[in-house]
Amino acid sequence: MEIKNVIFHQLDKKSEERGPDTVSKDYAEDLLSTKDPIVKKFCEEIVDSYRTHNPIWGNIDETKSFHDLLEKQHSPSPNNFVDFSQNISDLIKIELSKSTMGTGGFILILNYTHSGTEWLMIIMLKNDEGYGLSQLLTLEKRKYLNIKRLNESARINIQQWLNNISLSDDEKSNCLSFMKGKKNEDVTEYFRDALGCIGYQSSNKNTKNVINAVTDYMNSKNYQPEERDSIRENLYRYFTNQYSLDLEADLETIARKVNSETPEDFTNFLKEKNITIDSAFKPSEKSFKTLQKISFNVGDVKVSFTYDDLNENVILNDDGLLIKSIPKHIVNEIDSYKPRIAPPSSD
Repeated sequence: MEIKNVIFHQLDKKSEERGPDTVSKDYAEDLLSTKDPIVKKFCEEIVDSYRTHNPIWGNIDETKSFHDLLEKQHSPSPNNFVDFSQNISDLIKIELSKSTMGTGGFILILNYTHSGTEWLMIIMLKNDEGYGLSQLLTLEKRKYLNIKRLNESARINIQQWLNNISLSDDEKSNCLSFMKGKKNEDVTEYFRDALGCIGYQSSNKNTKNVINAVTDYMNSKNYQPEERDSIRENLYRYFTNQYSLDLEADLETIARKVNSETPEDFTNFLKEKNITIDSAFKPSEKSFKTLQKISFNVGDVKVSFTYDDLNENVILNDDGLLIKSIPKHIVNEIDSYKPRIAPPSSD
């Protein structure tokens, strides 16, 4: 990880009040030193903290002021980074003044590269109170920046954002990830509005991505058929329940249903494979229905398969259901009992 630019600004707002006069600002005039070991360690830890969360994925609205700031910053005549960061903070200040519940905090704006990719991270950090020991070994209260609670935070893949500019909406790839608070939406919505966050992954896409990822994960772990069926059934019930109650499904619960003993193994799998799934989303009935098994009897014959099995091996045509790729020992057993029916003559 190479830190290019890093700076802090502060916005302070009285809770439950609105209006431009309710927000005060205190902006830094200089960048922090990227050679300072404390700065380097802090930036590394906050990037690591962000990676442990499960963000929402989307894009940046090209009609919004934040997009204009990015374009200017990546033009032949960019602003210096201090001005750029203050302009971003001004956008956040405007939206914060419209929020009832937002209270502001310390805005960290971090520009860095990692594995050849350039990132811009914007995080609103809060002061928390803790305890420390004085030189006389007496307890005293101390304030510290909480880098674990990142409800108001976003990270932009600069190269992907640049690529998106020349693409149509259907061709664009997600260049932005951000956190979405679980409790009061208004607390974090102002932050996303300031950065022009749009195009969150659809319910259908999120649900499909989960189902595909679970299948890939089970394949990688060589799960037995009984385990696979149990996990798919549990996911189907969970999605059905959330859908019927008009509630979001969350990735933490999904991970526990896929691997109850070490759920983080599944979320780590998603990160390793660069699979983007929002931390919370409304499940799509059309998509999660594919988890359900189709079971029926034809006389004494019981047939059972999933919607995903409707492929080249299970084919529905006008004559009925055609099942292919039957295990050889089953074919031999049937052949030994009853000769095969010859196909009709073409004459």
